[in-house]
Amino acid sequence: MPPSYIPFREVSAPPTELTSKIQAAIIKQVEFYFSDANLNYDRYLLNEVRSNAEGWVKIELIASWNRMKKFRPVKNIVDSIKKSTALVVSDNDLMIRRKTPFVVTTESYEKSYAHTLYVEGFPTLIKKMQIFQSDLESYFGQFGEVAIIKIRKKKFDKSF
Repeated sequence: MPPSYIPFREVSAPPTELTSKIQAAIIKQVEFYFSDANLNYDRYLLNEVRSNAEGWVKIELIASWNRMKKFRPVKNIVDSIKKSTALVVSDNDLMIRRKTPFVVTTESYEKSYAHTLYVEGFPTLIKKMQIFQSDLESYFGQFGEVAIIKIRKKKFDKSF
């Protein structure tokens, strides 16, 4: 093993000062991950939730995702989620789950699908990633509550 090798678990973003704005962003992002809208589509997280009888998921897993790395250290995420109204942190601060269990039903899936908007033909800017998901959330938020935005890439050329 080369001397410059650093295992994945040791690599993290620089520590972030935990302001109220950052706490709110952490809560919003993690509540989104565990939301009905997301769990209806996110098979990976749903399998993680279902792998534990009480729906617990390791906070370290959530903290390893790209959108969460900027909020490290993990203690920031734990401290923020403790203030969530929808999520709960385990007594040992290692796990997280919804306060109300997620149950997949045909009705919940159909409700989610009925509120789906498909938009295509984005301008060149998004192809160059100068428009980000948060910009789309802000734009579509003018017209009503936005539960989820998925930006899909074309399989053959990875464009939007």
